[in-house]
Amino acid sequence: MASNENELFSEKVPAGRRTYYINVNKAKDGGKYLVIAESQAAGGNYKRGSVMVFSEHLPTFIKGLKNALGVMKNV
Repeated sequence: MASNENELFSEKVPAGRRTYYINVNKAKDGGKYLVIAESQAAGGNYKRGSVMVFSEHLPTFIKGLKNALGVMKNV
């Protein structure tokens, strides 16, 4: 569920000790970008990292992701 006017989509994906967040946001210029973030418990704290992919780079990003998934299926 979107929580601010620039957030177009948001999904929380619990996965064991990690939580992934998939968001689509609107940039100031009106473009869209994807943010994939990970939060992981580390002792009493949380580590968080994220990757941003702008819409113009999405086809290349998806191609690379599909290649990686293909390798993972064959392992």
